[in-house]
Amino acid sequence: MIARTKRACIVGSVSLLLLVVACGSGGGSGSGGDAKTPSGGKASCASDSDCALTDHTGCCSCCPEAAYAIPKSALEEENTKCLSADCAPCSKSIECPKVASAPIASLVAKCEKGTCAAVPK
Repeated sequence: MIARTKRACIVGSVSLLLLVVACGSGGGSGSGGDAKTPSGGKASCASDSDCALTDHTGCCSCCPEAAYAIPKSALEEENTKCLSADCAPCSKSIECPKVASAPIASLVAKCEKGTCAAVPK
């Protein structure tokens, strides 16, 4: 009985291992969802057109932040989510801190090695 249980356990383990090896991480033969950055992270872009610039973080921010690039799809999702956000109006008396980086108008969004980056025009 013990030998039979061990054999069943080994067969089950081998079957699971073969299933994992056969399925892998989704193939890797040209599917864009498997792309990786040089550091091994999941790629967020394949071309410059996949990226967009923004200088706001969150739906209810009144002051611009340092400009940065993100995947265009992520920005569209955030903008859609913000349409239904219940934000208080920004006060005219708010003094926004100076942003110590380049103005958004002087930057362009580029896809560099699978990651969106804000770079000078």
